[in-house]
Amino acid sequence: VVGVAQQLLSKEKGPEYLRQIRQDQEKARKEFEGRRSAQKLLSLAEARKNAARFDWSQDPEKPDFLGLRVYDDFPLTDLVDYIDWSPFCTTKGRLPNRRFSEFRRAVG
Repeated sequence: VVGVAQQLLSKEKGPEYLRQIRQDQEKARKEFEGRRSAQKLLSLAEARKNAARFDWSQDPEKPDFLGLRVYDDFPLTDLVDYIDWSPFCTTKGRLPNRRFSEFRRAVG
């Protein structure tokens, strides 16, 4: 907080700092809108039509396996595409890290 206040109050650094913040926010806005527009959402009526239906009068089938299963020799690189990396790239109560896509490309 102190660093931000110092930058904002600085006559030399303040305007550039504000410009950078505005640029970062605009980039984040466009990325968010791009992700949002890529999603195909159903209407409420369509979603209700597709709702899961359960027959609660019957007991569910017993699973083939119960308990913990350990995979000692499994390549972790096979899991990279299934990991949600966003918790590693966010800070509590703040916007996501702008470098998330760079981080994701480096990992996967």
